[in-house]
Amino acid sequence: MLCTVLQGYTPACGNLSGGISRIFVGDPKDFDFTHNGTDEDYTAIALAPTSTGTLFPVDIVEDESEFKETTTLGSTSIKFENTLTAQIRHLSQAGNEFLLALMSASLCCGLLVVIETNNGEIFVMGESLVNSASIPRFKVKLTAAEATTGKLFEDFNGANITLQGNYSRGARTFSGGIAAIEAML
Repeated sequence: MLCTVLQGYTPACGNLSGGISRIFVGDPKDFDFTHNGTDEDYTAIALAPTSTGTLFPVDIVEDESEFKETTTLGSTSIKFENTLTAQIRHLSQAGNEFLLALMSASLCCGLLVVIETNNGEIFVMGESLVNSASIPRFKVKLTAAEATTGKLFEDFNGANITLQGNYSRGARTFSGGIAAIEAML
């Protein structure tokens, strides 16, 4: 007998598109996720008590963003490395200020990141409150940003960013629907 309970995995049959549709960022301490206490999805999002926070949409370049989850096994632990890479357009003062804000948050409180895939699935990383209680620290940081004007007229003008966080489990999915996320904007 195995030392753990295993179950099968059968993904839905049909079109399973890749890619990211939208990204949102916020302060993890501003939002409280509802979870039923098992390995299931988050089912709701609400503002934390006394919070006036908001989620901010990030205008990404279509077909140039990717979410990866890499799992590694240590001698006594499992690590999930959650990585979001994205392109944001237009190298500008406003773009530089946005990157500086992401860097500052990375140094202090970390980032809450919500990712909507082209399949309509929603992933959450960097959350700090679940069922009104703090969870072990899941700090997501802007770990790299490279901005460019491009060389040629038709070249990309903007920044490539990487948001990354390590945790003891994969990013949770959110089944409360994109309307619940949009209500936090």
